[in-house]
Amino acid sequence: MKARLCIILCGLSAGFAANATQLFTNGGFETGDTTGWVLTDSVGSSGSFFVTSASSTPLTGNPTVGPGGGTYYAVSDQFGPGSYALTQSFVDPVGTISAILSFDVFTNDVFGLGGSLGEVDLLAGGSNVLTATPISVFYSADTFDVGGAPNPYVHISLDISSLMTPGQTYIIRAIDTDTAPFNVGVDDFSLIASSVPEPGTLLPVAAAACLLSLSKKRAGR
Repeated sequence: MKARLCIILCGLSAGFAANATQLFTNGGFETGDTTGWVLTDSVGSSGSFFVTSASSTPLTGNPTVGPGGGTYYAVSDQFGPGSYALTQSFVDPVGTISAILSFDVFTNDVFGLGGSLGEVDLLAGGSNVLTATPISVFYSADTFDVGGAPNPYVHISLDISSLMTPGQTYIIRAIDTDTAPFNVGVDDFSLIASSVPEPGTLLPVAAAACLLSLSKKRAGR
């Protein structure tokens, strides 16, 4: 009787234990490259996103604030107008109860000419990453470099679980669309999904653990 009760209780408690999972790969770019990410640049453009540790952009040498944390970050740079997307796909786990997205981002409108835009947003899986309409926009700005000094990072953190359907594929996107010298920097991407597994998948393991515990107690009598 005690063994049966233990099995039931363990199965129920295990069914409600939340698992926390990091959904992004190389979110801080600490591999020193774009491992885990996809670069997509508009046809005929002369720029892209680059991973660097320098406090200046790799093509034009515009000053930046540098990495947000660690050694590396990603920043867009170009010699002319274009659009450049840095993206990563992920699957929202079944049973998700929260999905905390966080990242650091800055935009530098080098000459304050306007007409450019830096954005971080969420797309549906399979979308055209240069033209798709976002499910939600988390950051959007065209910020002039006041006094010539590079702008600091803006930290974003929010629960995006209500925007997604568990089991579906989504894309996190950083995009630079510019008509004049403009730089978008991003770092420290994280997406922690907390999910509750189906009780049936954990019951056998929980039952075995309970029975083992009971047998040890009996052996120790």
